[in-house]
Amino acid sequence: MKKVFVIILFFLAISNIAHARRGSVMIVGYVNPEFRGHTISKVLVQVRNADFYFRDQIERRTESELEDESDNGVDAVQYHRTFPPIRKYSEEEIEDKIRKEAIDSVLFINIGKDKENVTTGWSFSVGHGGGSGGSYSNVYRYTYAKMELFDVKSKKLIWSGEGKFIAKGGSEKSYKRVSKYIAKKLVSQLEMSNLLAKPKSKAKKKKKEELESSEW
Repeated sequence: MKKVFVIILFFLAISNIAHARRGSVMIVGYVNPEFRGHTISKVLVQVRNADFYFRDQIERRTESELEDESDNGVDAVQYHRTFPPIRKYSEEEIEDKIRKEAIDSVLFINIGKDKENVTTGWSFSVGHGGGSGGSYSNVYRYTYAKMELFDVKSKKLIWSGEGKFIAKGGSEKSYKRVSKYIAKKLVSQLEMSNLLAKPKSKAKKKKKEELESSEW
């Protein structure tokens, strides 16, 4: 009996390790009641507190997922492509660029070890979590994400979410896999909250269909 119990524990441990290696990600989010019915059409995506490779992967994949999920109804812009980390940018300079680019919302993705190690709120911090992106440490450096979507005009919070995941510090493979899951689940949450604008052509078609059906 004891032998059977040990075998069961062994297989459960193997199962958990395999699940972690796949890059499991859990994300939940909530819409500010003030913004129910609100949709975003052009969003700036900034990842804070992650090292350069992980940051780049999450921003790039989130941009792609936002545009794919909304079927091109949302235009997404990567912060570190718009503001390359080659010098410091003032808040005024960033906000002026946002106005000129007609960006209506900003999505901050804050990465850390836990809730106490993430930046939150409206602030264009260029955080750096350390790590070369090329070493293969077994330390789980990043395990928590806080995501905040802000309205540019009012600077009010539209949506807030948080997630748990496992990413080995410095592992390129782990970063790629986890960033993919983070982007997919994050955008899925925004889609379920009806925050992503649809293409105008589809909106017009839907309105026409509704008008035609009401005529009967």
